[in-house]
Amino acid sequence: MFTTKIQIKYMETIAKNNFYEIHYNSKKNRVYYKIKGFWSCDAVTNYKSDIISVSNFVRPNFTMIVDTTQMEVHPVEIEELRIWAQGQALEYGMLMAAQILSTDFISGLQFDNMTEQSKFMKGKFTNIEQAEEWLDKYEQEHKK
Repeated sequence: MFTTKIQIKYMETIAKNNFYEIHYNSKKNRVYYKIKGFWSCDAVTNYKSDIISVSNFVRPNFTMIVDTTQMEVHPVEIEELRIWAQGQALEYGMLMAAQILSTDFISGLQFDNMTEQSKFMKGKFTNIEQAEEWLDKYEQEHKK
């Protein structure tokens, strides 16, 4: 998991398997989502229900850190599933996301294409510290 020791006490695991992890920090109202490896539809059969479960945790204007450092290029049917998931995040009231970039150029292009299609707003960073700092600042500037 990618958090500091201070955050761990506020962290709840929504889903964790060989392909993705979804955690929620109740103090920050922030989702931590890590994408791992290559996906096939047969391998991620619980994905939709796990994404729907996020709505039971988040409050309006939540933020999200998406760690794509281990993401591999997805087939088209998985790309469509990921676009759906990004749309769900927006429907659940996501304010903004921060992406921790993959070193794989093609995976990065694919993720950019998916986020563009779903209108999933994000900043791009090379590590979690930068992403956390940026989201914290963004939240302060956009509090309603």
